[in-house]
Amino acid sequence: MKLVIDANVVISALIADSKTRELIVTLEPDLLTPAFVYDEIENYEDLIVEKSGMELDRVEQFIDLLFQYLEIVPADDFYPAIERADDAIGDTDPDDVLYLACAIAQDAAIWSDDTDFDEQRLVEVYSTSDVIDSFDTLQPVGPSSVSKYRPRMQHVAAPRVRFDYYSLQATKPAHN
Repeated sequence: MKLVIDANVVISALIADSKTRELIVTLEPDLLTPAFVYDEIENYEDLIVEKSGMELDRVEQFIDLLFQYLEIVPADDFYPAIERADDAIGDTDPDDVLYLACAIAQDAAIWSDDTDFDEQRLVEVYSTSDVIDSFDTLQPVGPSSVSKYRPRMQHVAAPRVRFDYYSLQATKPAHN
């Protein structure tokens, strides 16, 4: 089974040493996320710094570490499903259309605590508590910390670009 996780789940894992963080690094199902999530999380770095108590450089390192446990799905892979997803939940929450399109294209369920996904019937949706109750986890392989779990795959950090998913145009953000 595959689960598409939304940015709020990833942000929750970054803010606190929580069950959500443990689940991301130990779940048996493959965890997927659309490529834009990396950029979306970057927009919340200040909030993550404030809530987690970590310094910005540590947050950036931790984001890269956590993304080692996620398979990044490029927009090209789910672009054909956007119209179907938009028809299903576009009126409810346009921000969730791309997650649903990703799940449709990848034949996956969604892991989100956003109840707007309940408005659609195209894919299964699991809240964090559902994930805790429904899935097995891997066993730790070393000392106690996030690093005690083996990443499922080699991951190269997603490039830091801004993306207009409806026109499939990438632009590099301006650096000061």
